[in-house]
Amino acid sequence: MDNRLYELMNWPRIEALVYSEEDEPQEILGPHKVEDGILVQAFLPTAVKMTAVLKSTGKEYEMELADEGGFFAALLPGKTVPEYLFRAEYDNGTVQELEDAYRFQPKVYSDKDLDKFEAGIHYTLYEKMGAHPMTIKGVEGTYFSVWAPNACRVSVVGDFNLWDGRRHPMRRIEKAGIFELFIPGIRPGACYKYEIKTKSGLPMLKADPYANAAELRLSRICPASNGRMEPGWKSERRRITRKSLFLSMKCIWAPGGSRRQKRTARIRRCRRQTETGRILRRMGMRRKNRPRRSGNSTTTVLQLPGDRSNACGIREGYGIYPCGADADYGASPG
Repeated sequence: MDNRLYELMNWPRIEALVYSEEDEPQEILGPHKVEDGILVQAFLPTAVKMTAVLKSTGKEYEMELADEGGFFAALLPGKTVPEYLFRAEYDNGTVQELEDAYRFQPKVYSDKDLDKFEAGIHYTLYEKMGAHPMTIKGVEGTYFSVWAPNACRVSVVGDFNLWDGRRHPMRRIEKAGIFELFIPGIRPGACYKYEIKTKSGLPMLKADPYANAAELRLSRICPASNGRMEPGWKSERRRITRKSLFLSMKCIWAPGGSRRQKRTARIRRCRRQTETGRILRRMGMRRKNRPRRSGNSTTTVLQLPGDRSNACGIREGYGIYPCGADADYGASPG
C-alpha cells in the first residue's frame, strides 16, 4: 500500500466499519478533501477489485485494498470533488458499476424540523421518515430515514445489497437520534428492511414503521413519493366503501365512565353514537339500537346494505369482543 495513502487511513474507524459498529460512516466513506487531493474510500464486502471512474473524462483510478474485509481507498488529484462512480469486481467474477452512496449529502431535515421533532409537534413527519424516491445531483435513488435513538448502528438491507447490513450503514443525526441515507439506483417497488444493531451487539431486522406500502413480512417502497396519495384516490375510496365492499368487523366500544360520572358519560355516549351514525351513512350502512339481554341499555348494531344479520356492535364498556348473529350481548366485557 502506498505510504501516503497508509498515513491517511483512520484504522480504528475502519475496524469499526468492518465489524459493523460505525454509526457515522460518512466521516470515513465517500470523498474527503486532503492536502494531496481527494481521498475516496469505499467498503464493499466480497469485492476483490475496485476502480474509481470519473464521469467527466472517463479516467480510471484503481483503488487499493486497505483491509481484507473489503475496504478500498484511492487518492484522486485535484482540489474539488469530482463526479465519479465505482466499478467493482466480485469474487464470483461479476462486474458491477455503482454510484457511491456516501458522495451525496441529502438535506432533508432542517434545524426547525429537528426542534419540532424533539418537542413532539412535528405533524408531517411522514414526509421525512420512511423511504422516499428522489433525485440528488441528477442521480435517481431513494432516501431512507428512521428513528432509532438507542441503536449502535442502523443499515438499510434488501435485494439490492444481498441483505448485508455492512454495505449501507446509515448516518446518525446526533441531535435527534435519527438515521438517514440516500442510496442511488433504488427504485419504487424494491423490498427493504432496517438492520439494527443494539448496544449488546445483537443485530435484528425491523420493518419500516413509516413505510408507505408493505407486503407480508417485508416493507416495500411506495411508488408515491413523499407519502402523497396518487391522483384519484378519493373517488376510488368512495367506490370501494359502497355496496360492492364485503366488510368484516369486530365489536368495539369505548369506556362509559363510573357511576359517579353518569351525566358526563351519558353526554359523551350520545356524541359518540351521533358521530357513528354519520360514518355509517357515508359508508352506506345503517345503525339500529337493540336491547341487551340483561339490563335496559342498548347496543348499537352495524349492518351492511341488504344484510339482515348483525355485522357489528358498539357497546359501552371495556374491551373488544367478536360479535355476530349469535353473540351474547348480555355477557360481561372480555
